[in-house]
Amino acid sequence: MNKNSWTRRQFIRVGTGAAAVGSVGKFTVLQPKPLWASPHPVAPSDTVRFASIGTGVRGCELLQASTRVPGIECVAVCDLYDSRHLAAQEAVKNPSVPATRNYKEILDRKDVDAVIIAVADHQHRRVFVDACAAGKDIYCEKPMSHTVEDGFTMIDAAHRANRIVQIGSQRVSSIIYAQAKEIYDSGKLGEVCHIEAH
Repeated sequence: MNKNSWTRRQFIRVGTGAAAVGSVGKFTVLQPKPLWASPHPVAPSDTVRFASIGTGVRGCELLQASTRVPGIECVAVCDLYDSRHLAAQEAVKNPSVPATRNYKEILDRKDVDAVIIAVADHQHRRVFVDACAAGKDIYCEKPMSHTVEDGFTMIDAAHRANRIVQIGSQRVSSIIYAQAKEIYDSGKLGEVCHIEAH
């Protein structure tokens, strides 16, 4: 098959966002590398202790994923609802992990190196800025901010406090989406009128 003769329908059959066209009709399935597959595991003395602020559905998904990463330990959870405290403790498989309703108690703890922020979108700015001021590194769930102005304030807070920050927009930096963009830019798909990615 000629590499330039692909139709959109053929490409979609391969799996939108999950496969990319190689040369001369070959397929390359792209798989992101999970963090826990690092060839340099974290030494026990380098354990990163974190807490989760917000333990709803997404917060608990993040907690479950965190249990597969070596060299980390969840030392506290925070949410306004008691039922979410229980869900978080189940997610980290530790029924004795401390839980609170007040996120500032988390930020005051000296044994917390970093926080996951998975609260409602309009609360991201306040918790984020307070976490930076408390000297905590941050993983903040998407969207980063509720407004553009909030985003600039958050960036400024991270720079001022020299914090490590990651925003949970994984697809934006995914190798799969980067490869899909290369394929689109190459013109191999012809005229594209609609794109869906999952």
